[in-house]
Amino acid sequence: MLAVILAIVCASAIGVVMKLAESRGVDRFHLLWANYVMATGASAALWAAGDQPLRLAPLTVGLAVAGGLVFAGDFLLMFMAVKLRGMALPVILLRLSSVVTIGVSIAVFGEDPGMFQVVGILAAFGAAVILSAAVKGGAVQREGGRSLAWLVVSSLVLLWCFGMADLSLKLFERLGQPKEKPLFLTTLFFTALVVFTLIALARRVPLRRTSVLWGLALGVPNMLVSFFVVTALAQLPSYVVLPLVSAGTVVLVSFIATLAFKEKVGGWGLVGLALTLAAIVAMNL
Repeated sequence: MLAVILAIVCASAIGVVMKLAESRGVDRFHLLWANYVMATGASAALWAAGDQPLRLAPLTVGLAVAGGLVFAGDFLLMFMAVKLRGMALPVILLRLSSVVTIGVSIAVFGEDPGMFQVVGILAAFGAAVILSAAVKGGAVQREGGRSLAWLVVSSLVLLWCFGMADLSLKLFERLGQPKEKPLFLTTLFFTALVVFTLIALARRVPLRRTSVLWGLALGVPNMLVSFFVVTALAQLPSYVVLPLVSAGTVVLVSFIATLAFKEKVGGWGLVGLALTLAAIVAMNL
């Protein structure tokens, strides 16, 4: 159970680091570049530590490159969303985004959903709609002026984009070879690193030590959350670990956002949070 608690803390820390970095005016591209330096180095070390193949099948390379582009885009969207919508909503949508993978698995791979999964999918979309209007933070809370339609549509777009990252891993799980996973992840993270390296070079903004340090601070919990989830899965069933980590992260992030960053949740927000927790549990049954 300690591994589950540490996974919740690390998953929540990702949003906290992004919020703190944004409030200090850290260059987002350099921050994300440093984050992927950490992720690439860690995954490469894991690959080198094992007896793993040096070559990847062409399909695996394609999946890794596509996944890297998706991961890079998602992290950039996450940073921008934290600035615009506050910390709580983007992190909650990130935890709900497994609905995309489940939906595609049903539609494309012919997986047969149970009654609880169907309820979870419907609850996830309902929670996203309610929270998009009820949870206020960032520029939206300070400036207002956004229509209800904009709030809902932008949240659903975020939900879909975040879900594409999990979907890229699902595609590898279905189409790739398990022995290729360490090198697959290294290639994926390296692709994202290349993207932010090219952006940083094109912008010609001097690299500041502060941005690098914040990026490395982001990379540490980003890497550790996967480590602790894997550790927890070796001790407990997945139907216990995954909903606990997701639900625990939603609760902790909402608490931190409300208490430390003065983001507003409100009555409907609490309804949305309850629906979120129900959706997470149902989708993992």
